[in-house]
Amino acid sequence: MGLFSRPKKNAGPVKPANELLAELLSLDERGPFVIQPGTDTDIEVSNEVANKSWSTGKKKVSYQARILLNEEEHTAYFWEMLKESSSGLQFKVGFETTRIKGKEVFSSRSEKFYDPKGEKVLDYQFDYGSLREAFKEIIEEAGWNFKLVILKGKTERK
Repeated sequence: MGLFSRPKKNAGPVKPANELLAELLSLDERGPFVIQPGTDTDIEVSNEVANKSWSTGKKKVSYQARILLNEEEHTAYFWEMLKESSSGLQFKVGFETTRIKGKEVFSSRSEKFYDPKGEKVLDYQFDYGSLREAFKEIIEEAGWNFKLVILKGKTERK
């Protein structure tokens, strides 16, 4: 064990992949995310955080994630992306906190958008990273390793 390595939280038996998969898919019942079996991966996650158009502008924020379970290595590969687009004339009031730890980004934001007349047209909150942490906790408690990957291709079945 190296100087900076941490022992696994669960030294007990490793949970089989099908049981872990069922437990991860059950998170779909807890929130606004759509968590479902994937076509070329084990789990696909999506959430349209905001999607609004008004007379002078528009704003769209969407979240995607994927998990691939490698039973030989007992490793869950996790990839995620937050995509934003906006256009037009808009006035925004918001608060965002961001923390970066290695490859992991933890960000919480709350934004309100107003049209030129001062009327509120969009109000949303999103905690980027909270779902990842829930997945990570379940995966590690099952005796598996959690690995965050930057490339989406690392979560595709070969």
